[in-house]
Amino acid sequence: MQRTPSPTKGCVYKFSISREPRPHGRSFVMTQSTPPPHDTAPKKEPTTPQPLSVTSSKTFEPQKPPPTQEEQTSDDAPESALAEAKKTNTNFESMAKKALRQGSWTPMREELGPFWGWLANRYFQDISITDERLEQLHQASEEGTIVYIARSQSYLNYLIYNDLFIRKDLPLARMGYGLHWLPWLPLTSQLRAFAGWLGRLFGDGGKDVVELFRELLRHGDSTLFFLKQPNTWHARIRRGLYNIRNKMRTWFGKPPAPGGRNVDLFLEMIELQRQQDRPLILAPQILIWSRLPTSSKQGFGDFFFGEPEFPGLLRESYLFLRERRRSWVRGGAPINLKQYIEEHKDLDNETLAEKLRDELSHRLDREYRAVTGPVRKPTEELKEQVLRSPMVRQAIMDEALAADVPPEKIKQKTRAMLDRMAADIQLSIATRVDIILRRLWRRMYNRIQVDEKGLEKVREASIKGPIILIPSHKSHIDYLILSQLFYHYDLGLPVIAAGDNLLLPVIGSLLRKSGAFFIRRSFKGDALYTALFRAYIWHLIRQGFTVEFFIEGGRSRTGKLRMPRVGMLAAIMDLVFEEDAPDIHIAPVSIGYEKIIEGEAYTKELLGGDKKKESFGDLLRARRFVKLNFGSINISFAEPIPVKEYIAQRKAEEQKPNAPYQPEHNLKDREHLTQTLAYTIVHEINRVSFITPTSLVTTILLTHENRGIRHDELIEKVEWLCKEVIERGGHIAPIEDISALIDRTVEFLGSKLLKNPKNLLEPVYKPRASRWLELGYYRNQLIHLFTSEGMVACALSGFKQFRTEDKGVPKDVLLEEVRFLSQILKLEFIFKPTPDIQDNFSETLDFLRSKGLFSESTEFIKVRRSRDELFMFLQALFGPFIDSYWVASLGLMRLLQGELNEAELIKLMQMTSETLYHEGLLRYSESVSKDTLKNALMLFQDLNVITSEKRPEKGSNKRTEKIYRIKEGFHDEEILLAFVKRIGKMSSCFAINDVIERLHERNKTSMQIEVSKDTQETAAPIDTTTKQKEREAHTNGRSTDQTK
Repeated sequence: MQRTPSPTKGCVYKFSISREPRPHGRSFVMTQSTPPPHDTAPKKEPTTPQPLSVTSSKTFEPQKPPPTQEEQTSDDAPESALAEAKKTNTNFESMAKKALRQGSWTPMREELGPFWGWLANRYFQDISITDERLEQLHQASEEGTIVYIARSQSYLNYLIYNDLFIRKDLPLARMGYGLHWLPWLPLTSQLRAFAGWLGRLFGDGGKDVVELFRELLRHGDSTLFFLKQPNTWHARIRRGLYNIRNKMRTWFGKPPAPGGRNVDLFLEMIELQRQQDRPLILAPQILIWSRLPTSSKQGFGDFFFGEPEFPGLLRESYLFLRERRRSWVRGGAPINLKQYIEEHKDLDNETLAEKLRDELSHRLDREYRAVTGPVRKPTEELKEQVLRSPMVRQAIMDEALAADVPPEKIKQKTRAMLDRMAADIQLSIATRVDIILRRLWRRMYNRIQVDEKGLEKVREASIKGPIILIPSHKSHIDYLILSQLFYHYDLGLPVIAAGDNLLLPVIGSLLRKSGAFFIRRSFKGDALYTALFRAYIWHLIRQGFTVEFFIEGGRSRTGKLRMPRVGMLAAIMDLVFEEDAPDIHIAPVSIGYEKIIEGEAYTKELLGGDKKKESFGDLLRARRFVKLNFGSINISFAEPIPVKEYIAQRKAEEQKPNAPYQPEHNLKDREHLTQTLAYTIVHEINRVSFITPTSLVTTILLTHENRGIRHDELIEKVEWLCKEVIERGGHIAPIEDISALIDRTVEFLGSKLLKNPKNLLEPVYKPRASRWLELGYYRNQLIHLFTSEGMVACALSGFKQFRTEDKGVPKDVLLEEVRFLSQILKLEFIFKPTPDIQDNFSETLDFLRSKGLFSESTEFIKVRRSRDELFMFLQALFGPFIDSYWVASLGLMRLLQGELNEAELIKLMQMTSETLYHEGLLRYSESVSKDTLKNALMLFQDLNVITSEKRPEKGSNKRTEKIYRIKEGFHDEEILLAFVKRIGKMSSCFAINDVIERLHERNKTSMQIEVSKDTQETAAPIDTTTKQKEREAHTNGRSTDQTK
């Protein structure tokens, strides 16, 4: 793994995960990179504590020497005598502090001995502390006295902290409260500690532990204590000895011994803080070795060696040696006890101590759960709890009543559905899967870049409550990479919603035991399955699991995000409105690929081929991908969204005087809120997405007006595009040599996608006509950055007045056209969330005016230069989608003659697109995309232009087909043709009236166009290989005049 250079503006990536194995130790594909060393940083001078104004009778105070005669004189005493007295007093205080430290039997050493130093260098060097926390602790040491608070008593962790504090120049703890003997201390110190322990044990000597703790804090020395103690066999013996001693002392009428007492240290610190000005800074921290979740049932070994969550020394040493890896000290921001007391003035000391203890315990418990996951119950027990939920029981009774069968029979059916659905996480299986995946990724990918700052924000959010991960969905790799990332970054494995089409032999079982649960693609109308699904999701979230699902529903075949589907999000929102709902945070995640492994399959589907069902044979045939290079994977995280805060914010924005916004009770308001949240999530995924070199190069190739582009011109265009992307907040990797980058990208894309003709004066690159759809996938990964500008530019291209010699387009007229185009393309792009399109429109105009595209007129919009580079780029960027929707609208003219099923209608549209493209009347061959044409039909149905119904498919009793027909309002040819022309004037076709007239006449002469001879032939997949060859034979170059 190697650290990448500092990113350019707008880049959130700081670390990269290299494909090369590590030179020593365990080799991971994904491992946190080494932070810059802090040992070389200048050491900070320790601050001298302020003298105390209040002392206790038990306080160890040095006796000052009797005042001299000079000191008893009046104000004319010599300054030298006063200085000498201060020096003497300082020396006595220093001697007293030294004596006090020597009285501690568990202090951290200034320097470890030879053996322990070797041990630390050998095993502890990978353990570090984040830069942010290190800065917090340094600042805290300047402000006051640090009290380190650990979760569970641990000799091993105390030794690790000793070494770490030395390396990072942090204040050393002069006492480890709860520890009894440190083997790494000098022999004399150990003998003194043993004598003191015997004295405390029998009550005849030894300094009181609590008294020593108070005195160290009074003198400004840091300490460390543990919130809990492991329940091991020797801990039980020690407690038994203390109980016997106390009873014997009671029988003989002696006072309690100083050792073994239960003391509330929080109460002691609060009382001490009220007596002094120097603040105590409480610094919670934790180190976790085991990834195993805590079991709800104790085993035999837990009785002797402690639970895995609170292990004894033997068990912890074993876990450390077995699972030793790079770890970080965590724990949250330090707490200033003085300020904390001032913020809770109304609480007494006991109540305040209890509150403080609960907050720190909860914080460290959540830190532990963030790594291991929630307390794990047996899978069968979890299933029984789901089946006993009121929601599922009611659904079972309703189903039994409707079917007139015994409820027990329906319960068995429900149990079978839950067995097929539920996950069964086993960390041992996930570990083995990780080993296999790491080997695969090293062969297939150069590196995996991770937004570590964003991931740390997700970790912080997981401390507050359950996390809902919502990543983009572009490949089957998405199921695997995010779980593996969480595994390597010490986060609990997420439970992933997967389609039941992935329940393949062997693979399905591995996915289930790695955290996947399987649901049907659609269960609309099945009340029993819906109730079971919702109860299962609710139970997972209440237990504290991290849940992951894809809001797009399926993989994107076009490279851009699909429109959100709110089914699962709606179930989560219903849980949020429950009274005892946890504080849920939603984390949008962007997963980007430099090259997609499903590229060829996606192209075949977009050309009209049917989606191929997953099978085990496909998995075996996928072995050929292992030998290929797919570049890099980029994973970035948006700011987690606290759902309850989001709801409160939306309620404040949507509240109206006469129409109260109440999503808690009003289902319509709740649906609106869920829809708004879904689009916000998708917008956030777009905002943090990473732009790859492949996206930059293919975008220039596909938007260039000529049939090919020279190498030097490609360099110039890519440099221009990089600046435009960064200016709009896009994230790209730092580019040192753009010429080398382009050469590598062209070679990376390969001859299958690009042409590089030989025997030319200089290199010229051109995209293969048969691969435009596949190349468009990478172009669409950055299209979201230009959405608002593209709507304005494409709407403006429909007016002749945009030419420089004309007056221009009235602003209000252009706004209506932009509104219309945005409505047409609303299923293709995620627009910026704004209350009204007017705000977005004005903001976009101002930006384009600042770029010099428009004149300064406020009433009319006029382009300064008709062939402006940015203007032409925006038209070419969004032109393929407008062409697709125009082709789809041409297909509506056929419905004037009668209804058609979906397969026939889409095939007719694709034939129309192919014809116009080969004639040279359409510029973009991507208008044939099946995915875009299906979206167009959905839009036309939403706009009430067409209507549809499902009927049984001919020749089949199970399958149904969708039938489309024109709605009554558009039976009038003039109305429909006006709608078609309004879309067509923004397309790349320069003869829209001729095309419309020709197709209209053809439809009139033939009452029905035969698309296929029978239904079976219609449903058969298109021979995409032949179609690609035909496209390859057809030159994709057009003259500049035709393009214009």
